[in-house]
Amino acid sequence: MIKIVLGLVSILIASTFYHQMCKKIEFRQNPPPGKMIEIGGDKMHIYGQGEGEFTIVFTSGGSGFAYGHFYEIFNALAENNRVVVYDRFGYGWSDTTSRPRTLEQINKDLYELLDKSGETGPYILVGHSIGGTEVLQFAQRYPEVVEGVVMLDAGSVSYHKEEPPSAVYPYLLSFARFTGLLRFDTFIVDKLNLSASESMFPRSEEVKELSMMMHYNRLCSRNSIKEINQLSKNKELENTLWDIPLLLLTANDNKLKEHNKEVNNLFMDDQKNLLEWSTNSKQRLINGNHMFLLNQPDVVTEEILDFLDNRVE
Repeated sequence: MIKIVLGLVSILIASTFYHQMCKKIEFRQNPPPGKMIEIGGDKMHIYGQGEGEFTIVFTSGGSGFAYGHFYEIFNALAENNRVVVYDRFGYGWSDTTSRPRTLEQINKDLYELLDKSGETGPYILVGHSIGGTEVLQFAQRYPEVVEGVVMLDAGSVSYHKEEPPSAVYPYLLSFARFTGLLRFDTFIVDKLNLSASESMFPRSEEVKELSMMMHYNRLCSRNSIKEINQLSKNKELENTLWDIPLLLLTANDNKLKEHNKEVNNLFMDDQKNLLEWSTNSKQRLINGNHMFLLNQPDVVTEEILDFLDNRVE
């Protein structure tokens, strides 16, 4: 038994060393495509393309890779609009920070980032999952620069208080990431073409490998875990967006309905409540799971374009 334990420990040490060495090489070979802007002593990554009357800002869900997750949507919308994608601290190419990971601080970080990078509003904010919760509060804190909000399968702070995330699972994933176990798991899932890989990574081969790299190098980073732990503790603001246009794209997930009906009902009730936050709101159900932005980017693109057209009538 002792030999087995020592053998496993040796494998774990070797895996950790190999992973950390590869991580340095991979980030050196894949520099950020955009600007690295100093915010509060640490650097954040922001990347923009296109020109237009409005600036569409994309933000990812928990531990997500914004550039990869929004790649196809980003490029399609950039043909006639200014589009921007950025990495929160601890995500993508951005540094890890010691600043609090409350929504209030995250909103301040984004506001300062947009200002220092030279991006100009008015902004159309597009957020997936907890990124949607982020942009919702950003619009409430800075309504003067926001022209519209699009939430992709995202809930309010109230929802996260009712349904707090797992307190253990993110730490297990963080351990797997640090030791390199996640690197091998990601490789196996992709090479065997398991169904899970379809919802984890973009369809486009141009960014699939980069997205995989970010997945096993930055999943459940220290900053993202702090964000998750803070979700149910964030300050709730007044339940209103006034007349700021709001679009809710909600996953119509039959598997979730079947296996966790209570959570599904709780989330759908929250979506109904969010529709009342704005005098100019609408909801569209998208057949599929939580990651429909990867599996159906064309559908999401069309919905956002329709939102832009109707909003400027």
